[in-house]
Amino acid sequence: MKHHKNLIVVTNSIITAYELGRNPYIKTILLGGYYNPDTNAVFGHHAIQQLNDYKLDKLFLSIDGISASDGVTSEHPYETEICRAMIKNAAEVIVTADFSKVGVSRFIQIASLDEIDMLITDDKAPADEIKIIEKRGVKVVLV
Repeated sequence: MKHHKNLIVVTNSIITAYELGRNPYIKTILLGGYYNPDTNAVFGHHAIQQLNDYKLDKLFLSIDGISASDGVTSEHPYETEICRAMIKNAAEVIVTADFSKVGVSRFIQIASLDEIDMLITDDKAPADEIKIIEKRGVKVVLV
């Protein structure tokens, strides 16, 4: 297996930082900020300020809902701004969501579909919703 020694991951997720930090071939930067024990992630002004120092090639964004009508949504309004900053700083935005989140709209919008490049979901996702999302210009990958 080829190792990418130049891979640097920037995350606000404590769990992601811990798991990736165990791999000697990945450099991991954990953003600082307010800690949310419900999501094991950090957010807030300090995290966004630090994030703005970085230019991200690819963003993998885990979300609570994605729909053709409301775009990408979240149940956590206090983490919305860091998600928006990540999207703004990324060259490519890849949303990850299992089938239960496709066609679903949550409390607050993070981004519209035109800000998203790709959706990775599973083959149980509603086919009619996937077709509409694809028509809106988002590449959909079913796994």
